[in-house]
Amino acid sequence: MIIFRDLKVRNKLLLLTLLVLGCVGGVIGANLYFLDHVKVGGDMYEQIAARKETIATAALLAADLGEIRGTLFDMVVTPSASRRARLGDEIQTLSERVDSRFDQLREQVSDEHTLAALEDAERTWKAFSTTASRDVPEALARRDQQAALELVQGMQKRRYERFSGQVESVIANARMKIKESEDSIAVAVSDSIRLSIGISIGGVALVVVIAFLITLSISRPLNVVMRLAQRVAAGDLREVKIDAHGQDEIGRLTSMFQLMVGNLRTLVSGIASTSLQLGSSSGQLSTTAHRQQEGATEQLAAIEETRSALERASPPLRWR
Repeated sequence: MIIFRDLKVRNKLLLLTLLVLGCVGGVIGANLYFLDHVKVGGDMYEQIAARKETIATAALLAADLGEIRGTLFDMVVTPSASRRARLGDEIQTLSERVDSRFDQLREQVSDEHTLAALEDAERTWKAFSTTASRDVPEALARRDQQAALELVQGMQKRRYERFSGQVESVIANARMKIKESEDSIAVAVSDSIRLSIGISIGGVALVVVIAFLITLSISRPLNVVMRLAQRVAAGDLREVKIDAHGQDEIGRLTSMFQLMVGNLRTLVSGIASTSLQLGSSSGQLSTTAHRQQEGATEQLAAIEETRSALERASPPLRWR
C-alpha cells in the first residue's frame, strides 16, 4: 500500500494498464511457446519426421540387399556369360545405392545406440559386398559353380540374415525414439497447458490485487475528505488529524483541504473574538449612556426643586 501512496493517479492507472498488458503478454507468450514446440513442423515433430525417414531408408536398405542377394543367385545359376555380366552390372549399381543409403542413414541418425547398430550393419554389408563382387565372380571364372552356389546359399545367406537383424535393430531404435518423442509431445502439451493456465491465473490474481490496492489508495483518502467536507458543511470545524503523507493528487488535495479547514477555523475564531469584543464595548457604551441619563434626570430634578424653592421664597408681585 505504501509503494502506491506517492504515485500520481495517472501513474497508478498506467501501472494497472501495464500489468494487464503484461498478463495478456504472458498468456500469449506461453501459447506461442506451446505452438512452437508442439505444432506440426515444430522441433519435436521434425525429430519424429526425421526418424520416420530413417525407418524408411533402413527398410529400403534391407530391400536393396535382398535384391542384391537374389540377383547374385541368378548370376550363379545362369549359364549365359552375357547375362552374368549384365547381372554383375546390376549388382554393382545396387551396391552403390546401398552405399548411398548408408550415407543417408549416418546423416539421419544421431544417438549412439542406433549408430552402433548401423556400424555393425555396415561391416556386415562390406563383407557381403566383398564376397558378391570378388569371391563369387572368381569362383564363376574358375567355372566352379558349386563353390559359388555354396557362397551364395551359405555364407551370404548368414550375412544377409545378420544384416537384416542389424537393420531391424536400427528400425526398432528409431521407433523407440519416435515413441519417446511422442511421449515428450504429450508432456509438453500438458506442461504448456498448465503453464498457460498458471500464468493466466497468476496474472489475473496479480492484476486484481494491484487494482484493489490502487483503488484503495484512491478511494480511502477521498472518503476521508468527503467525511470532513460533510462535517464542515454541518458547521463542525473542530481540528481533525488526517494522514495525508501521500504525494499524489489525492494526498495533496487532502493536505490542502485540511489547511483550508484550519484557516476557516482560525477565521471563525477571529470573527467570534471580534464579536465578543464588540458585544463588550456595546455593553460599556450602554452602561455609560444609562449613567448619563440618570445624571441628567437628577440634574433636572434638582433644577425643578430649586425653581420651586425660589417661587416659595419670593413675594408675589402686585400691580398698581
